[in-house]
Formats: sequence, C-alpha cells, structure tokens
Amino acid sequence: MCAATAPSSASTCSGSWGSSPTGAAEADSPLLRLTPEQLRTAKRFKLTNLAEPLARVEVWEEFRPGWLCVIGADTAFGIPGRDYDAAIVLCKHPGPIRQVAEIHGHFGDRFDRILYAACRYFGDAFLLVERQTLGLAILQRLYDQYQYRWLYYERRQETKGRRHTDYLGHPASANDLVLWEFRRAVLDGSVLLRSRTLLDQMGRLQFRESTPSPTGDRRADADLKVHLAGGGSPDLVMAAAYAWHAATQVHHFERPKPAFEPGSLGDILGHGTTFEPDRTQSNSWVSRRR
Repeated sequence: MCAATAPSSASTCSGSWGSSPTGAAEADSPLLRLTPEQLRTAKRFKLTNLAEPLARVEVWEEFRPGWLCVIGADTAFGIPGRDYDAAIVLCKHPGPIRQVAEIHGHFGDRFDRILYAACRYFGDAFLLVERQTLGLAILQRLYDQYQYRWLYYERRQETKGRRHTDYLGHPASANDLVLWEFRRAVLDGSVLLRSRTLLDQMGRLQFRESTPSPTGDRRADADLKVHLAGGGSPDLVMAAAYAWHAATQVHHFERPKPAFEPGSLGDILGHGTTFEPDRTQSNSWVSRRR
C-alpha cells in the first residue's frame, strides 16, 4: 500500500490501488484518486507490501536517511489482462547496489501518482522512465504538475536549443544497450535482486524474430524482439534494466534544490515557478559523483 498524509489533515490518504471509484477525492481516498496538487503538498509517504488482483507492491527494506535510491519504470496502458506497469527501486548508496522495492500493476495514465509517491518515500529518488507508451506524458506531468525535477532525460548535444523536457525518459532505439548492461551487472554480481517474479521473468527472457526473414537468413540483432517463453511481457526485466541504467547515470544529474519547501506558502502560491531561473534551456550537464 502507498499512502500520503497531507498537511491539512492528520488522516492517511490510502486505499486499494485496484479500485478507482468516481467522485471527489477525500482524505481517506485511494491514492489513485488524489490529484497532483494533493500529492505534491503531502508531508509523509508510506510504502508497504500489498498483493491485489490489479496491483502488487513488495518492500524488502524501509527507506533510511542518507540513502541514494533510483527507480526504473516501464509503462503500459493500464488495461487488465494486458501488459503491466512496473517499477524497480534500487538503493545505490550505501552499497551494495540492491533491490529494495518493486511495484507491478495496471495503472495506465495514473502511474504518475504511484511513481511520485515512491520517489518521495525513497528520499526523492532519481527516476528513469521508458519514454514510449505513456512514459513521456507521465514524465511531463511529473515535471509540470508535481514540479518533480530529478528525472532522467536524454542528453543530446545536437539539439541543445530545445527544452530538455522534450527528451525526458529513456528512448527505445535499435542500438539500446540497457538490457546488455543489466545482464553484465547481474553476471558480475554488481546488483542484488530479491524479487522471485523478476527472476522468473529473467529466466524466461528470449530474443526472437517477430516474423521470419523472407530469405531465411538470421535477422540482425537490432531486429529481434524481446519475449517471455510461455507468454507475458518482460515488464519487470525492463524496469530493472532501467533502474540499473539510472544507477550508473545518476551522478550526471544534479539533485534539484526547491526554492520553497513543499507545502509552504511560497510553494502553494507557485513562487518557485515564478522566481526560479529557467534551466530548461541549459546545455550544461553536471558530472558530479556522489
């Protein structure tokens, strides 16, 4: 279960992720019914184990002050019976790099609420989301409506005049190496994984041709598609690969410092957006190790 406590109420905003009744959000509403404004001004977040038909959360270690956490996420359309939204949380510091939580469910375009709550709970974690499907829309919502800034974006020198919000997330490409980098990390023992569901998917992962080559020749690696033997989507594998990539890239992204504390008058009135210098046109990327 994920919960958020708003500053205006002592009650906990919690509930079943699987249910999303219509109507105005109340203090005891499920998390998915809360608005970005309600979540952004919340003071406390809680992430605990949950097992339901439409959502599953597993937490192996509660967050502790001083941790540096990263989250990798794979998005879907939130349709029951189809692919799942998935997120893997890794603790990078203190080591060893290890999985501390996992989120798996059908959230669709409401996945932003889950990801924001998870980021806040894990010490304002660095977030990397797959750009495809609903990924870019979710990331832009996190940036604009939640004002959450510690997000991975594609660094493209050739388009330095464009806002980096146009390049939020990790794009799929023919030469994408995130799966291979993750595979090497697993083989080298560089990352500790705890999810049986993730390990099951990893054991069934295959690269196959979507359609046979008309000439009978073996297709190039870039033309192969990822599948799971026996069916299903490798959503957790991809989320874990994105989380590992986030762990290797986080030192290139400066942790933002809010101009006003969340929930303060300056934050509520939007002064942070008004007075904060526009950094979206900047082409300087920090390479600071933490």
